[in-house]
Order: sequence, then structure tokens, then C-alpha cells
Amino acid sequence: MGKTKSKVTYKEKIDKIISDIEQVKKTIAEYQKKLSELEETKINTENAEILSIIRQENLSVDDIAELITEYKSYKTSASSDNFGGNETVGVNTVMKGTIQK
Repeated sequence: MGKTKSKVTYKEKIDKIISDIEQVKKTIAEYQKKLSELEETKINTENAEILSIIRQENLSVDDIAELITEYKSYKTSASSDNFGGNETVGVNTVMKGTIQK
């Protein structure tokens, strides 16, 4: 007599697939957590850089508000021109209040 092959039942196959699905779900959850942590770290790093620039320039809250208002005004006027609003303005230029088109 020959060797008898051990047959894998459909239930065993389904159980294996279910196990694989659970493992993939667990891995996805771990990666989603890691992604969330990396995004938070990125935002915190950007915020630290922004604060560093503000402190270096000794800007007050009023200075920052004025800077944002001037930038928005520039952006609006630039986009209404035939330039398509794609111009870039250096931070130092805006900070000095010498926005030029």
C-alpha cells in the first residue's frame, strides 16, 4: 500500500484564510497607528520651525496678523492678475512689507 495523503479540508482552508485576514488587519492597524504618529511628529516639527522663525524675527502677535493680512491681500491680487496666482513671495520680502508683483 502507498502513502496516504493528508487531505486539507475546506474548514481548515477557511480557518487558515480567516487567520491570515486577522493578521493582515492587525498589521494594517499597526501601520495606521505608525502613520498617525508620523503625521503628528511632522506637524510638531513644522510648528517648532515656525515658532523659531517668529522668535528669530522678534515678531509680535500684531506683526503676525499684519503679515498674514498682507499676504492674503497679495495672494488675492496676484490671482486676479493674468499670472494664475502661482507667484512665490519670500518670507523676508513679506515681513519687510515690500510685497511686489
